[in-house]
Amino acid sequence: MPHFLAIDTATLEGLIAIGDANKPFYTHASTVQAQQSEKLLSEIDKGLNASRLTLQDIELLCVGVGPGSFTGIRIGMATIRSLAQVLKVPVLSLPSLFPALVAYDHSSHFQKAKPWQKLRIHSTLKAFRGELFAMGLETFGGELGFYKNLSSLPESRAVNAVEFGKELKKSLEEDPTLQLIVLGDGYFAFQSSVEEGFQGGDRERLHVLLKEDLDLPMGLYRAACCLFERGEATLELDKISPLYIRPSEAERKLKAGLIPAAPTIKSD
Repeated sequence: MPHFLAIDTATLEGLIAIGDANKPFYTHASTVQAQQSEKLLSEIDKGLNASRLTLQDIELLCVGVGPGSFTGIRIGMATIRSLAQVLKVPVLSLPSLFPALVAYDHSSHFQKAKPWQKLRIHSTLKAFRGELFAMGLETFGGELGFYKNLSSLPESRAVNAVEFGKELKKSLEEDPTLQLIVLGDGYFAFQSSVEEGFQGGDRERLHVLLKEDLDLPMGLYRAACCLFERGEATLELDKISPLYIRPSEAERKLKAGLIPAAPTIKSD
């Protein structure tokens, strides 16, 4: 696998990973909002210096395409598109909920799970208006590298927090052997609403991990390696599109008639 640069700016804390198939050279979760292009470029430059690489050494790019912050996604994608055009290298697009699932594979919590335990893992991010973004998959305890064997990546979706809690409760009721794992800040952003939906559920089988329990930059590194091995890199930049799921605030207002539509320009 060639030297690659991966970034994900869908959340307030931008993730950066630089490495190749053998090892990561640099992984970092930015302590500043990476949703300003100059800050993101500064973080990339810092990572390249730490890796003892120049931009010209990068042969593959990877970008988180969401769901998440509209501003963050746009800046991350614009940065990677610009770099790809200059460097003339292929690009991988990565669902922003996927690195947390990959990071869980190497967490101490997963390593303690018994081989016979059935796990359903949910990666979540905060959305808005009482909703969270979620991506889930099932595996068994001790099955290291479970994410590498997926026939396709799990679907990202937006779900009401109360309904998400109800879904968690129902899944435990339907399968008495199931253990639920919830990752990311989506749960904590709407914890009271999720718990409202989960009321009466089996809390002994619901495990909620803090983001500090996961090495998300390493999750990004391993996720990029995984997608490269699946042959998902492309030189066709128009195939790299954002995964917004929910309409933007401007689109909502336009649909509701709260703001005027852009005027149509007629040609002679």
